[in-house]
Amino acid sequence: MSKKLFAYLMLPLLLLFCNSSQNSVAGSKQKSPDVQSGTLEKMIVASGSVAMDVDLNRLNGINSATAKRETLRFAVAANSFFTVLVFNNVLRGPEQGSLALIPQNSATLPAAFSADRPTLAGSLEKSPSERRCSRSRSHTL
Repeated sequence: MSKKLFAYLMLPLLLLFCNSSQNSVAGSKQKSPDVQSGTLEKMIVASGSVAMDVDLNRLNGINSATAKRETLRFAVAANSFFTVLVFNNVLRGPEQGSLALIPQNSATLPAAFSADRPTLAGSLEKSPSERRCSRSRSHTL
């Protein structure tokens, strides 16, 4: 009688433990499709140039059907700190940071910009709440 009782108790326990160990092994062998593996690099911009096409009519406050386009060229200052993410040799986007821009050409800018031209330093910034880059002005001392 004790053998039968022992067999009745052990068989369900044995099946329970064997079945759960197989499930955990099978679950660990399966890879999640959401998991990516690869190389993530953070690269710092050390030097470069920036070209911006601007509509001078809009900068001067003129609403016109025809655009007066001008290309502004800048060099990137050496002390800029702007990091971009690269995953598996594909550019993924910028991190928070800024690029100091040094004007390279003398475009006909509006008076508000032209008056500050010798002391005006532009910057290209990426802030944490934005998903795209924005242009801002700052004065150098």
